[in-house]
Amino acid sequence: MDDKKKLWIAWSFYDWANSAFATSLLAGLLPVYFATMVVPEEGVQIDGAFFNLHLSGVAIWTYGVSASVLFATLIAPLLGYIADFKGIRKQLFVIVTVVGCLSSTCLFWAYPGWVWEVISLFGVAYISFMWSEVLYNSYLLDIAEAKEQDVLSGLGYALGYAGGGLLLAIHLWILARHSSELSADRYQIIRFCLGSVGIWWFLFSTPALFILPRDPVKAGQAKKLQRFHFFPRLKGISKGLIIFLVAFFLYNNGVQTVIATASIYGSKQLHLPVYQLMGAVLFTQFVGVPGACVFAWLGKWLGTKRALVASLFCWILIVSYAMIMESAREFWVLAGFVGVVIGGTQSLSRSFFAKMIPAQASGYFGFYAIGGKVSAVLGPFIFGMVYEIVGNLRYAVGSTLTFFIVGLILLTAVPDNAGKNEIISQND
Repeated sequence: MDDKKKLWIAWSFYDWANSAFATSLLAGLLPVYFATMVVPEEGVQIDGAFFNLHLSGVAIWTYGVSASVLFATLIAPLLGYIADFKGIRKQLFVIVTVVGCLSSTCLFWAYPGWVWEVISLFGVAYISFMWSEVLYNSYLLDIAEAKEQDVLSGLGYALGYAGGGLLLAIHLWILARHSSELSADRYQIIRFCLGSVGIWWFLFSTPALFILPRDPVKAGQAKKLQRFHFFPRLKGISKGLIIFLVAFFLYNNGVQTVIATASIYGSKQLHLPVYQLMGAVLFTQFVGVPGACVFAWLGKWLGTKRALVASLFCWILIVSYAMIMESAREFWVLAGFVGVVIGGTQSLSRSFFAKMIPAQASGYFGFYAIGGKVSAVLGPFIFGMVYEIVGNLRYAVGSTLTFFIVGLILLTAVPDNAGKNEIISQND
């Protein structure tokens, strides 16, 4: 096997590895377990010198997630630029991955009543997860040529959906076999599932940790980091890149809102039981595997931008259909279409962005992370606000159409040749 194939395999399997965190912890077992078993039923009282707060488990969880996202995204661009300037991208990648794996594994000790210990462990794991993605994504520039990036990015997302879906299926099987033990005094099975995520993450990330190359040390990289070096680099961002980042921020709001609210919509509006909702989530994960591959092929055939535009048209149709669907069968059909499109949108967005930035520019992926992660906060917030005002989940779902439509319009405004040659030259 030649070196290029080894790099591709190592890089792709990291998506398989860390997707377990997003599937089984962030959107799977941990939120419900934390809110119902870790936090006491009566909530937590915080008495301060100037204020008193009473927080429920749901509030502590959502605040913890929001704080982690905010901190990670604010630091992500600086992390990327430090990695580039000092030539330590590989070292930082190994550190944040290992820290994320360890803190995830330590959730095995997520005992009831350990509120702040558990939310702190999760916060460290989530921040490490997001930072590792910034550094990991930047390797796409180095191990694949521009014409190959759609294929490799799609392969990574396909393996990510497969890996995350497989571990989620294993967890559901374990929980089903031990359902009689899932009580407040017999929670070991859940804690085992939580801790297994970190082990899974580390086990399958080892190829990337060992095989992905270190950056060559360039002249000047060994010098002390200048105080304002990070900010002048921002001047190198092209107009096309700025338009794309805004477009990505908008349409990814729609994508993240669909992910975060689909189960709520199915439960409250369509009155679907929990087993159907979890089954639909698992179905979406596995359909995402061929979906990412299909859109990778479309990107190679039509061009990355055109294939991405096509995926956004599909999202508009999906959301429009969601507003009028009535039955469980329709919900499963919709879950299938979401699975096909979501992998394509995410993989094409990553590869399109990679084509627009210079090589060895991890810092740019920090800004990409901001567009991706902050949208996990704004979109669901707008959804909830519309529901509070109108009182109808169908209109709340319809609010996401704005994100897709405006994002699509801005994406079409990105020049077709908005590539590395469009990056404004700058003297350091």
